[in-house]
Amino acid sequence: EITFGGTAAQWTVGLGGFSAVNENVAVHCSDGDAKPIDKTITEYVIPEGVTEIGYGAFSGCASLASVAIPEGVTEIGGNAFKGCASLASVTIPESVTRICPGAFSGCASLASVTIPEGVTEIGLWAFYGCTSLASVTIPEGVTKIDDAFKACASLKEITFGGTVEQWNAVPKFWKWNKGVPAKSVKCSDGEAAL
Repeated sequence: EITFGGTAAQWTVGLGGFSAVNENVAVHCSDGDAKPIDKTITEYVIPEGVTEIGYGAFSGCASLASVAIPEGVTEIGGNAFKGCASLASVTIPESVTRICPGAFSGCASLASVTIPEGVTEIGLWAFYGCTSLASVTIPEGVTKIDDAFKACASLKEITFGGTVEQWNAVPKFWKWNKGVPAKSVKCSDGEAAL
C-alpha cells in the first residue's frame, strides 16, 4: 500500500507512478484510489492540474490514437508515450518547456509535430523511430537537441523558427543522415545544412 497526498491523476499521469511500482500495489490518493492506465485505451484527456507527464505514463498504450494535453503541463517525461504506435497526432501546449528522452519514441503513426515556442530542450531519441513523421517544426528558442529524430525514415521537412546562424549554434548531438532523408533545415533566412 502507498498513500499519496496528491490526486489520482497526479500519481498516474503526473508522476507516471505505476511505471515505478507494481500495478497490484494499492495507491490511496486525496481523491480516491489511483488506477493504472488501461493499455487498450484509444483516447485520453489529461486532467487539468497535471503539470507534467511522468516517466512511462502511457508507455505501451499501442491503441492510443489521440491524447489531449492541457495548458499548464510543462514537461513531457521520458518514455511518456513510448510505443504508442497508433498515436497519429498530438498537440503540445505552449506551456511545455522540455520534451524528455524517448518521450514519443516508437510512435509509428505520428505524421507531423509542431514543437511549441516555450520548448528549449528536446531529449535523446525523443521521437526515435517515428517512421511516419514527415515534417517537424522547431522553435528558435530550442537550445539543445539530442539525436531526437533518429530513425525517422520519412522525415523530409524540418523547419526552424530562427536563422541559419542560430540553427548552427544549437548543440545537436546527432547524425541526421542516419535514417533521415531530409538534407537541410528551412530557417527564417534560408536553408541550413544538417
